[in-house]
Amino acid sequence: MKIIISDFGPVKSFEFNMAKSFIGIFGKNNSGKSYSISTVYIIIKNILEIYSDLSFYLRILIDNDIEEFKEKLKNHIDQEKETLI
Repeated sequence: MKIIISDFGPVKSFEFNMAKSFIGIFGKNNSGKSYSISTVYIIIKNILEIYSDLSFYLRILIDNDIEEFKEKLKNHIDQEKETLI
C-alpha cells in the first residue's frame, strides 16, 4: 500500500510505501516530517479499525446465515420424511 500526501498542512509532498522494508524520513526542521508520519499512522489505524469492524459484522452475518441454512435444511428434511411416510 502506498500513501501519498501533498499540500496538507506544512507538508508539500510525502510518499509512504509500505511495501518497502526500510523507510527513512528526513528533512529540515518544521518541514512536516512528524505531521506526515502522524497522518500515515491515523490513516492506517482507521483502516485497521474499519477492517476489524467489518470482520466482526461479517462473522455475525455468516453465523446467522449458517443458522438459517441449518433451519431450512432441517425443515426440508422433515418435509421429505413426511412425503416418504
